Amino acid sequence: MLFRSFSLAMQKVNKELKKLEKDPLDFATLTLRDGTNIVDATLLGPEESPYDGGAFHLEITIPSNYPLVAPTVRFVTKIYHPLVDKDEGKFCNEAIAANWKAVSNLTTVLNTVYDMLQNYANCEMALDPDIGDEVRNNREAFEKTAAEWTEKYACKKKKKKKKKKKKK
Repeated sequence: MLFRSFSLAMQKVNKELKKLEKDPLDFATLTLRDGTNIVDATLLGPEESPYDGGAFHLEITIPSNYPLVAPTVRFVTKIYHPLVDKDEGKFCNEAIAANWKAVSNLTTVLNTVYDMLQNYANCEMALDPDIGDEVRNNREAFEKTAAEWTEKYACKKKKKKKKKKKKK
């Protein structure tokens, strides 16, 4: 029975991904990892946020009882955010599960994560209490560190051109 429910969950995911191919989100791309229940996503940081300019890679794990139960999200790209464990990348699943309904889908997940990147001041569910306190008490320092992490971990590195030495 577990295999059948997993198969049904993955059929729904495949339908959602086909729909997103026809009508893509402007801030994210998704790909199902072959032979798994994991969807790889790339999420662009919201403009005018500390995450602006970053491309964040996520793993979305689909449970066997999807869509009745929300998937879990993990940031593969390091990110400085109160709702993300800065060491393991685990996203606060309660933020997704709080409003989850059986009609919710991968677009719901991505919109929730994107909204949390824009509205990081809501940190009652902070996975990292120190970052949550920093958002509340010293937003400028938080935004500076978040922008630095975005630059360091989520932006494409520009390759420095080596100067060619002239032969004598």
